[in-house]
Amino acid sequence: MCFRRLAAVAISLISLALLAGCGGAPPRQQRARVEVVLLAGGGARVDLYAAGRLRSDADVRALARRIAGALFPGAEGIRVRTGKDRGAPFARAEIDRAYRTGRRPFLRIDTSGAARELAARGFDDTAMKLRLPPVPATVRPDISGNQLWHLREGDPAPVIGIGMRPEPARWAGVMALPLLGALGVALAFFVRRRALAAPRPGSPSPPPSWRFRWARDATAPTSASQACSAGRPWTWRPPRRSRHCPSACPPPCCSAP
Repeated sequence: MCFRRLAAVAISLISLALLAGCGGAPPRQQRARVEVVLLAGGGARVDLYAAGRLRSDADVRALARRIAGALFPGAEGIRVRTGKDRGAPFARAEIDRAYRTGRRPFLRIDTSGAARELAARGFDDTAMKLRLPPVPATVRPDISGNQLWHLREGDPAPVIGIGMRPEPARWAGVMALPLLGALGVALAFFVRRRALAAPRPGSPSPPPSWRFRWARDATAPTSASQACSAGRPWTWRPPRRSRHCPSACPPPCCSAP
């Protein structure tokens, strides 16, 4: 028993000496992901996917706010909230006026401040993805061609230049699509209503409307004298029954001259 105890103690001491000589196990590298989305109206969104590596949601929101302020200096009214995307928690910072719109908007994003904020929180390698509005644009530098950069501690942070060239005709066509769709729906409803109102072949024709009947009766002679003076034949017809006259009225007592 004594020999076994001595052997266990010796193994423990040797293990501690080896760990002390090697400096211990290397710390686990922390990674994060940042997505920068530029909106067509001049706003922007900054999504930070690092919620699982921070202590609380408040820390995630605070870090997202600082990153958004570093990427868009001078921006006011930054709103930050937390959410989940496919089960992964993230923090989103929304900015109303991130850049000036116009015929040729240009934006310069310096990522050095964001890289310093991430490195201070222990994130050594952060992937940053840029998403632009659906307009022709030029992004420099973009070595990968996917608008993706890595912010690593010790490496120079990229300064991204973005030039957009919106096309007014293209934007007008995109905005006209909902109007054309509404016109198509209205036209289809009108055609269907006309098709349902048209009589089928072989079916009796519907009675004329009261407007057409009033116009026809207004031009017809009302007495034999009027018919004779106009040179048109006149025959008496019993009037239609109605709720005011339950029985047909008697014929008028008049004769042609």
